[in-house]
Amino acid sequence: MSSTSAVKLTKKDFDPGVDVRWCPGCGDYSILANVQRVFPSFGVPKEKIVFITGASSGIGKSCAYAFGKAGANLIINARRKNLLDEIADDIRKKFGVKVFSYKLDITKRQDVINSIKTLPVEFKYIDILINNAGLARGLCKFYEDNPDGWEEMIDTN
Repeated sequence: MSSTSAVKLTKKDFDPGVDVRWCPGCGDYSILANVQRVFPSFGVPKEKIVFITGASSGIGKSCAYAFGKAGANLIINARRKNLLDEIADDIRKKFGVKVFSYKLDITKRQDVINSIKTLPVEFKYIDILINNAGLARGLCKFYEDNPDGWEEMIDTN
C-alpha cells in the first residue's frame, strides 16, 4: 500500500468502546451516530496528520483510534493527561503510527497558541482538524441554573 492510499473505515471504527456521557441538550447519541455515519467517507490517506482536541474520551477518543487505524499520524490533546498517555501508547502499539500527545485546556487561549507554535517539526503541517473538545454544564432547567456554568461551557465548546 502506498503512502497516499486510503484505508476503508467503517462505522465500527469510530466506536469509542466506552459509554459516552452526554448532556440532555446534545440529542443523546445523535452526534456520535452522525460522526460514525459520515467520518468513514473521508477516505483518509495514510500518513496524514490529524489533530484531535478532547481526545481522552468519547468522540475524540474514537476518532483517534479510527484515524490511527487508517495510518494517520496524530496530534491528540485533552485536559486529562493520564488518559491521553494511555490512549497514545495504545494507538502506537496497535497501529504503528506516530502520536504526539499533550495536556491542553482549550479555554486558555494563550496555551492553545503556544502549543501550536511549539509543535514538533514533523507535526507542523496539519491536514485534518477534529475540533472536538467540549464539556457540559448547566444541566438544570434554564431558569434554575447557574449562569457561571454556561460561560464555561460556551468558552470551551
